[in-house]
Amino acid sequence: MSALEFVRGLFYEQYFQSIPEPTASFAHKTVIITGSNVGLGKEAARHISRLGCTRLILGVRNTTAGEEARKEILAEMSAPESSIAVWEVDLSSFDSVAGFVQRANRELDRLDVLLCNAGVNTVQFSQPEGYERTLTVNVLSTYLMASRLLPLLERTAAAGPVTGDPEPRPPHLNIVGSDTHLLAKFPEQHESAAKMLEAITANCKNDASRFRAQYPTSKLLVLLMVRDLVYRQKRSGPSSGVNAIDKPEEKYPVIINVPNPGLCHSSLTREIRAARFVKFVAHARPAKMGGSALVNAAAAGWETNGQYLSSNKVNKGGSLSWDSALGEKLVTAIEECFKRLDATEH
Repeated sequence: MSALEFVRGLFYEQYFQSIPEPTASFAHKTVIITGSNVGLGKEAARHISRLGCTRLILGVRNTTAGEEARKEILAEMSAPESSIAVWEVDLSSFDSVAGFVQRANRELDRLDVLLCNAGVNTVQFSQPEGYERTLTVNVLSTYLMASRLLPLLERTAAAGPVTGDPEPRPPHLNIVGSDTHLLAKFPEQHESAAKMLEAITANCKNDASRFRAQYPTSKLLVLLMVRDLVYRQKRSGPSSGVNAIDKPEEKYPVIINVPNPGLCHSSLTREIRAARFVKFVAHARPAKMGGSALVNAAAAGWETNGQYLSSNKVNKGGSLSWDSALGEKLVTAIEECFKRLDATEH
């Protein structure tokens, strides 16, 4: 897609498409939201608390800010003190994410929604865990959390809804996406799985223009890995294109999708000097509306399984995001990255 086509689509979405507030009940449900002390994650937490969530976990890097958000939401929604908890997790650290996953598996008997919202859009190159920061946070750590908590989501599906749940539905895994993935060229797609992640990091370090494209690239990688995850549920086999799914509710216990909240007023772009001007010109959505997009995806139906959602609707997205062979190669590269980590845990 050309930059001009992207801008046209962006302006249409921002000026002429609105996202309704969520209305689905979250009573008797356990929900995790990462990056939920500020911005869209905090707004999503507000919505989910308002909708009666029984157990809401705010996964945050800054626990002081997390506690402030918790108290604010509890007071606004008149929710029970026990309904919201703050757990520490830093997605720039694989050990922190692994510890968070271990805690969830240890302390939670079910998980109805995992909303992976935490992410970065940086202008400063750094290499936490040896990889470019955007890659580490938006892709690698997000995959680590999602893939290692997927079995808990599957067990929740097998157990069925809690007695008295007014709106039973399958568990959901949601990873926040972006329409900027349409701009990603991803030159490293031709690298082998063994070299792909290192090539991304090296190219971002040595080429300023490639580094500037890293946020859109990270959101393309999210779509690729999500569509592969759909087919890895219960090790059901390799990806062959999400549209090939027939009666997914009979084969896949968890609904996995990628909501795009659009350009919103949030802290994601705090490092980018021109962000305020761009948000003004492009009519940035309120953070509350962006949060609505995330929560609506967390209650969406099977038609959204493995799909990219924009303005609350299934959207095809970029053609490269449907390359199943590339998705498998990416996930192979990521899994190789975590073999060492998994070995140390056992």
